[in-house]
Amino acid sequence: MSIVSANGKWKFEIVGYDNWCDDYYDTKEEAIEFGIKLLNSKINEEKEEEKDRYFNVGQVVIHKPKIYAEWVIEQVVQNAHNACGEIAEEWLLNVEKNKIKNLEDKLNSFFIEWLKDNNQIPTFGSIQNIELFDIEGNKIERKRETIVPLINDEGINFKENEFKKVFN
Repeated sequence: MSIVSANGKWKFEIVGYDNWCDDYYDTKEEAIEFGIKLLNSKINEEKEEEKDRYFNVGQVVIHKPKIYAEWVIEQVVQNAHNACGEIAEEWLLNVEKNKIKNLEDKLNSFFIEWLKDNNQIPTFGSIQNIELFDIEGNKIERKRETIVPLINDEGINFKENEFKKVFN
């Protein structure tokens, strides 16, 4: 499965091993079920360690680059100020929110097309919505959400329909 078609799928890792499984699951419940089975088989095969009693389940999120129009406007105004002085400071200061949103949509649409045209589509993402479970499948509460990087080094060639799932 390519990393793009894995967007939104679920993965599993045994706590302490820093190694997310290669498989992708359609639902969180499937990943939890797999985690319980794997931990139980691991305990039966090896000497049980405390860290082998817990596992994480998380959701794959492919990185989708975003250009923020306010950043672009800020940079353009700064460049104008550097070139022309104080007279440029008020320029673009009172642009309506809907017009900034329209600019942002156009910039992002163009940038995504540029990425596609230049074969620069991201082949990486992160695992988010991570939850900790014990060997019985009981959720362990955490104080903060953890996000870990998910890197693909397979040099995947994306299919157009897979790309559209993430970038539309």
